[in-house]
Amino acid sequence: MRRALWRELLEIAPPEDALDAVSRTLAGMVAREPWARPAYQALLDLIDAFRGQEFPPRRALYEAARLAERDDVCRLLLMAPRAREATPAELRNDITVGDRELTLGERRSLARTRDRAMLLRLISDPDPGVVANVLGNPWLTEPDVVRLCSKRPISGASLRAVARHARWGRAPEILRALVYNPYTPTDIALGVLPLLEAPQLRAVARETSVAAVVRERARALSTPDTESGPAPVH
Repeated sequence: MRRALWRELLEIAPPEDALDAVSRTLAGMVAREPWARPAYQALLDLIDAFRGQEFPPRRALYEAARLAERDDVCRLLLMAPRAREATPAELRNDITVGDRELTLGERRSLARTRDRAMLLRLISDPDPGVVANVLGNPWLTEPDVVRLCSKRPISGASLRAVARHARWGRAPEILRALVYNPYTPTDIALGVLPLLEAPQLRAVARETSVAAVVRERARALSTPDTESGPAPVH
């Protein structure tokens, strides 16, 4: 519902009004206002849904943010640098029954199993559809998903599926694991940062295994008074 409200606002309201709503939400995140977190996460979901697609309201909002020199809003909307990517060979996860390799359809079906041994084998499957079914399995636990988000190498599509999941994409330990994983799509990692507490942000800023752009943004968010000026145009 919140995501639908954001879309309606961006499509109908003047860009300046949409910018005001987004800016207020980001300010609420900085102030740790209780209402801001679900609003921000819904906004992230909407932006992520249109990554790589034509969505005129996003362009209009970006232009309004540039004119207003709202660096934080511009960063939210810009395409981020690519994260580390695993090769097909690294992602290969052959699962066999007897001497036969399971088909994609069988793996997607088994992702709904109660068999935890099989579930934990399937959770890092290279197919996003299998991972989506595993994430929806009621027998999956938060530690299981944290292990998935900590796995290296791993498919960026799988980590994106976790970040967008209604349940798992809200858990603090999972969000932290996503930020620390260099295979997490950069736009996802950057979007998750405002959801972390200040001590966690400072830790991310010091972590050399994290992409430089993520470290720099974590440093800026942990000391917001140091940020100034509009974002560069890409």
